[in-house]
Amino acid sequence: MIGRTVALVMVTTLAACGGGGGGDAVSASNVAPTTSASGPGDSEKYAPAGLGDRWTYDVLDNAAASQIENLVVSNQAVGSVTTFALRESSTDPNQPTQDATFFSDPGGLTQVSFSPPDPLQQQVGAYRSLLFPVQPGSFTAFDKPALDFGQDVDGDGKNERRSLKLSVEMAGFEPVDVAAGHFARAAKYIYTATDRVTTTATNRSFTATVASTEWRVPGVGLVKTSSVSSGDGIATTSASQQLRGYRVAGVQRGIGTPLDTLAQGSITSVNSSLFRAPSVAASASGFLVVAFRQASNTTGNWVGRFLDKAGVLQSTVDLSSVMDDGVENPAIASDGSNYLVLAQRSRIGQSPELVAWRVSPQGTLLDGPAGLAIGSGVPSQASVLFDGNRYLVVASMGGAPKNPQWYLNILGDPDVTIHDRDQVHELRARVATPEERTALWPVATAQWPAYDDYQTKTDREIPLVICEPR
Repeated sequence: MIGRTVALVMVTTLAACGGGGGGDAVSASNVAPTTSASGPGDSEKYAPAGLGDRWTYDVLDNAAASQIENLVVSNQAVGSVTTFALRESSTDPNQPTQDATFFSDPGGLTQVSFSPPDPLQQQVGAYRSLLFPVQPGSFTAFDKPALDFGQDVDGDGKNERRSLKLSVEMAGFEPVDVAAGHFARAAKYIYTATDRVTTTATNRSFTATVASTEWRVPGVGLVKTSSVSSGDGIATTSASQQLRGYRVAGVQRGIGTPLDTLAQGSITSVNSSLFRAPSVAASASGFLVVAFRQASNTTGNWVGRFLDKAGVLQSTVDLSSVMDDGVENPAIASDGSNYLVLAQRSRIGQSPELVAWRVSPQGTLLDGPAGLAIGSGVPSQASVLFDGNRYLVVASMGGAPKNPQWYLNILGDPDVTIHDRDQVHELRARVATPEERTALWPVATAQWPAYDDYQTKTDREIPLVICEPR
């Protein structure tokens, strides 16, 4: 029982060895690293620490899956030394939020303290966790042979003795894949923490080890961690965390964190029972969310909501002028500046067609109501071969009050492609003149008598489009 109690305490404290020791003052002058303080500094940004830099990780261990977020909450540069604090919070309610303090000097990265403090970390003190420049090699971060275990496990009135050692190996560079993306050149670090506790009454020793592998990417920071804990009298456990998204130097990459948006109330204020079919895309300036706003059981309209990079609602634009009730399944993409909204439009008696509009971050439709021509959208079943090399296309849209989108498209770009069985025709479309329409309408209704019914249902004159060789 003594051995299991000791081992459990050892592995629990070993898990924090990557954090650092105690101490109130944070400066290079009160730290005695085992390596030189000279070097080029973190010129490649393997450990970026700008104020507001943020990393979100998926965590998977033997117990449960969760997410953690690391956020730089303070940053101060004095000469060649930069001091910063990293706040770690978790979606696991059993994991408390804590702040870790570091400083970076030309020789490397030093872990200094945790808040709230831990007695073991205070005994260990500050230590190097990275050396600059980043290159293959190994060093001892600390070796503490005579520490106080902090508990009297064997009941002799004396706290047990412990020795604690952390070895660091930079094993080289290799590619790594995580949720945030593929990184072709990640620095691979292997941290081996060994804890040996010796009972004062019987001089019996128990050993626990945590082997943790970390991958760091220049300009990004820590992207992946995998660790295995083992010890005398306890089961071996493993844990891992992988980067899902990050914001460094004001640039967001990977999968964003829902907390950024939900905490601002911009999305939570949208009643999910009134909005449906949402789509979202990100640009350099923020996000565009497009959703259908249900006003009643039979009415509604498409709206776009612009959010800034923090998820705060900036403006709302009504898209009903271009996205009518026949539009569904929208998708959004961005080129980093403007957005492309792509959707499917369906009408009775017509084949579905693809329609698209470019939208600026200010909500301006850059291509007008007609949008972009994603192909001509000409439905094959509406075309009538009437003289061997020309096609007649009826813009009926089932008698809807508006002309179909493909008709608006060809007014701006008359070059169309018609697939007729195994033949492909590159044609140029034009609207039939009044005289041609009078002559051709009977030809169309002979092929599809419902066209007469469609015409009686709408106030617009259904256009006929002639597609002929270019």
